[in-house]
Amino acid sequence: MDSTEEGTILILDQENYVRRNLKALLEGEGYVSVAMDGSDLCVNEIREGKIAGIIAGYWIGDERTFDVIRQLKGLFPEIYVMMVSAEPVAEDEYERIFNAGVDDFFVKPFSARKTLLHLRKGLKFSGNLLERKRLEGQLLRDRSSGPCLNAEEPEEKMVPLPPGGNPGLVVSKEWR
Repeated sequence: MDSTEEGTILILDQENYVRRNLKALLEGEGYVSVAMDGSDLCVNEIREGKIAGIIAGYWIGDERTFDVIRQLKGLFPEIYVMMVSAEPVAEDEYERIFNAGVDDFFVKPFSARKTLLHLRKGLKFSGNLLERKRLEGQLLRDRSSGPCLNAEEPEEKMVPLPPGGNPGLVVSKEWR
């Protein structure tokens, strides 16, 4: 895997051992990762496409992480977010987590294989969203700078030969 193509994974967790273990796991698989213990997020880094995904603990300091995720997803809806929690959460809380924009949720302990599998899937989907967004932007720019894509195709028609001209057919394309 080319980690420069995939982008950096931001690890947000207040527990040092969780940050350290996730960082080792990701970097062992070729990902670039940055581990932080607070919600002092690098919005500019995400905006520039340097952060492709986030793995976050349920709590960061005194705030629930999904409040931070909701803000980030408002700015960057295509970013992949995985959340981990030391404790199971109530059904209504689970619903709030996903409504905030979390893509995957796991209760600790969680398997490394499962984490990597979901991360790859989530980053692929996120990359597809970014590519679609880029192509839609390009299409809008192309439409505004050139002829309309829905214009009728030119019609082929026979043009009479000039006197003494070549006896073959002359075909010209003219816009209707």
